[in-house]
Amino acid sequence: MNVADDSTLNTRFGIAGQLGFRQGPGGLAVAAMANGQATAVIALRGAPLLSWAPAGAEPVIWLSDDARSALGESIRGRVPICWPWIGPHGTECAFPAHGFDRTALWEVAGSETYHLKALV
Repeated sequence: MNVADDSTLNTRFGIAGQLGFRQGPGGLAVAAMANGQATAVIALRGAPLLSWAPAGAEPVIWLSDDARSALGESIRGRVPICWPWIGPHGTECAFPAHGFDRTALWEVAGSETYHLKALV
């Protein structure tokens, strides 16, 4: 499935008021999530957290307006996933810094409604 096809993603996996897919910065496909506690946006390429805000508050984590993204490169100015290594690869200089997941296109495999329970 083409991750940029947000209408297909919304039809298959969207949850009204909780999970939606749209084009984000630079045309990136993103998942926008919300519940009674917070909102978050995660890009489907590299799965970085682009924004997070507690409910009713200003964002605590956000993508800088200066952030840049190019196809095949990681998104600069976000909270990344570094896997399976951090920094340059120990033996293969041609491998990408911080691992290959930073530029991989992640596929949505499923979604479900989740209800938070009060902590006692």
